[in-house]
Amino acid sequence: MARNAYRYRYQIAAAAVAVAGVAVYQQWGESPRVTRPESDWAPPSPPNFAVKVAPPSQDRSHGADLARLQPSALVMTCVPVAVTSGSFKIYTHQRGVAPLKLTTPAGGDNYLVKLVKAGTKNVVMSAYVSAGDTQTFKVPLGSYEIYYAQGKVWCGEKESFGRGSTRLVRLAGNFEFTKQGNSFVGHEIELIEQIAGNLRSEEVSDDEFASLVPAGPADGQDVSGGK
Repeated sequence: MARNAYRYRYQIAAAAVAVAGVAVYQQWGESPRVTRPESDWAPPSPPNFAVKVAPPSQDRSHGADLARLQPSALVMTCVPVAVTSGSFKIYTHQRGVAPLKLTTPAGGDNYLVKLVKAGTKNVVMSAYVSAGDTQTFKVPLGSYEIYYAQGKVWCGEKESFGRGSTRLVRLAGNFEFTKQGNSFVGHEIELIEQIAGNLRSEEVSDDEFASLVPAGPADGQDVSGGK
């Protein structure tokens, strides 16, 4: 039986900090937790909406200050879509076998991660991870570039987290997912900026992120929430 191992453990380097090599981390033995398929996304709770409360206004007829919600106070740039952390979509008939472990910072943004076949714009896999969570996915073997979108309220793959509310990033280098002997070898990535981080990243434009297209029909758990 094939085992799972991690080739490297990465932490994103904070901006303007020099990178001092790559820390090697291997884990053998028990297979990492893998998200179970679900027919569709059902979040544990409705998404949070940003609501602006108008300053208290004086109701002269009753002599009381009343805080009123204005109809235009709901600040959204897109339509929210229900999503569950750990959901994914594979755009190839290749089976996912090598581990990819993703950890996101607590109390911050949610993340959509895209694995793009190296040297192309073809997305082989998309995965969604909520803020403050760790998920392990099984990735088809190959060499990939990794992009991600981050933001607060998920609006589907087309809109991501809304125009003007989404940060788009590409991680430096290629990531190899291979089989070595009796083991499938992948990567562990902490999407958390750290002073001693060993992985560089750079922001990309809306146009570059939009140019990433599925490599083929989806074959796996829906990552789009139906959008």
